[in-house]
Amino acid sequence: TLAARPSVAQESTLMCISNRIGAGLFSNAVWRGVPLRDLLEDAGARPGAVEVLLRGADGYTDTFAVEKAMDPTTLVVFEMNGGPLPDR
Repeated sequence: TLAARPSVAQESTLMCISNRIGAGLFSNAVWRGVPLRDLLEDAGARPGAVEVLLRGADGYTDTFAVEKAMDPTTLVVFEMNGGPLPDR
């Protein structure tokens, strides 16, 4: 499982992807997770890849640059503020 892997904790401020100017959908939390680069390296990510594709269980998809995926602060998280991620 993800939680069995070596993990890190980091405090971050996040903005909701659907935030509009002045909507205030920001929050701070201490996240615990595994650096995405570790997962990509273990999976044998293709040399020369330029984007990472994310697919959520709810059908949401997004892509972002491999450079961001390989940043040590980009995490695949499993805890927020010391507890499991809320379903919501």
